[in-house]
Amino acid sequence: MVIDKTIQEQEFKYGWCKTDHKDGKEIRKHFRKVDYINDEPYASKTKAMLKQLGLPMPKPEEVFRGTHHDLLFLDSHGVCLRIGPTDVEDLMNPGILQPLGWIENKDNMIKVAKKDIPFSLVIYQGIEQYDHFFEKNLRPDIEGNLEDFLKNTDQKTGDVGDSNNGVIRVTNNHGKEVAVPILLDSDNEWNNSSEELREKRKNIINEENKADINKAELILRTIQKAFNDVNGSDLWQKAFLVHQPLRNRFWSAFKDVKSLTDEPDKERLNEFWDMCASVVNKPKNVVMHRWVSYKNDNGINVFKREDIHVENLVLYKPWTKELDDMRVLPAKASDRVKNAISQIKTKTSILSKFTSSIKSTISKVKFTKSLTKPIEKNSSKLSEFVERSNGIGNTDLMQSIRDDDTKQFEQLINAGASLDTKNKNGQTALIIASENGREEFVKILIKENADLNSVGKHNNTALMVAASNGAIECLELLIKAGADLELKNDNGQTALGLAVISNRKEVAKVLIKAGADYSFLNNQQKEDYLDTITETIQQRQRNEFKKRKNPALAH
Repeated sequence: MVIDKTIQEQEFKYGWCKTDHKDGKEIRKHFRKVDYINDEPYASKTKAMLKQLGLPMPKPEEVFRGTHHDLLFLDSHGVCLRIGPTDVEDLMNPGILQPLGWIENKDNMIKVAKKDIPFSLVIYQGIEQYDHFFEKNLRPDIEGNLEDFLKNTDQKTGDVGDSNNGVIRVTNNHGKEVAVPILLDSDNEWNNSSEELREKRKNIINEENKADINKAELILRTIQKAFNDVNGSDLWQKAFLVHQPLRNRFWSAFKDVKSLTDEPDKERLNEFWDMCASVVNKPKNVVMHRWVSYKNDNGINVFKREDIHVENLVLYKPWTKELDDMRVLPAKASDRVKNAISQIKTKTSILSKFTSSIKSTISKVKFTKSLTKPIEKNSSKLSEFVERSNGIGNTDLMQSIRDDDTKQFEQLINAGASLDTKNKNGQTALIIASENGREEFVKILIKENADLNSVGKHNNTALMVAASNGAIECLELLIKAGADLELKNDNGQTALGLAVISNRKEVAKVLIKAGADYSFLNNQQKEDYLDTITETIQQRQRNEFKKRKNPALAH
């Protein structure tokens, strides 16, 4: 009973995500109509899952409405709970953020991309976000190409991008601290595995399940055996291991849990939550013990204890948008480094005040006509500010889009910021706004004559990234402005092709109605969109008929 009381006395505090381009207050009906917190049969399952975890039910204003899931941001423990359809095994790849634990209910399967996916509550650890990472001279170098790694491991890359990527710090084989890019917000719809990878993983899991091991060890062995032969996988394997001590705690508590009515080991569950809370913004070096078996020279199975040294076990809270929650000093940082970063934080504070002063000046240039010597648009002094860029090449204009800062964005536009500058990924401001579903920024950029068809990474245009990410409002704005529907990226895909392979049906329908060429669709795909295609053909025929009756309409 004392243990129960300890769990109940933990201070669990839900927060809010301030970094997403969506406000999270309402369900977007384009993508889902189900409320997993309040609608049955899911509401009672959600309540039971939270109870198993020892967590309180959230208040309505604490539930963030994601595209396909409901999200709870547990500020007190540095984790995010994702509620909805998730097939964890299908996303078991070290290039994708692997959860600390999950509870799934296979009695309630949800159809995703024509596959039945179990209703789940998945616990994801808070890590540094890619586009909030340190400036280049203040952070370790990024090492490894995430998109290439996922492709090489037969995992789809539909959601890979700065806004969906995070980083985990590790020490590489040369003893240098580096940051490994990780896909954060993965989804079974556009990050699923190939059939070959699914089969390979399944066989490994079936074999390893014969041993008496908990799920944390099962995941570790599966990750190691399924991906060891992939070039460069050691970096992502190391990144995966960083949070393994937390997985061990969770699955030791849930080892014997088979249904929503079973109770986990409360003492070990309490240890899990305690450990999470203890490393929020406080990196620790941890030694993890595991027993491994191998055959000796006589063919006898021998068990050996293996000690794994985990550096910088830490949980971040980047969703709060607070600097101290997004950037944390490493546990092993020398005094010299700590002092240097401390000074940098002080200078950042001073720079913030200086920036505010500049913003004020820009504002006066925009609104005050009585200035005797106004700073002219595109003046060299002002352009130094508006055209500066960070470590990944994002200009202040681009960063204002990521920060959803409309006021600064408009001030920079009026100060003459370049609209078509590209960052290191080849993205323009319009591509970034379209990828992140920021329609208000897309509208302004179109009005200011930004290049609609500029190409970024892999020759993807703003229309293509809007299509693949389901940003339907941005897509409609770009189509109306005259974006080219038939441009192709490096993979030979048009915006419609990307919408179809990403299963963005509403997006695909908008593109077909706008006149996008659908002749490349196979018979099954044409059948999926038959109503829209038929409607489009009929509308074209009506338009042609009107033109024949009234030739003036043709001009």
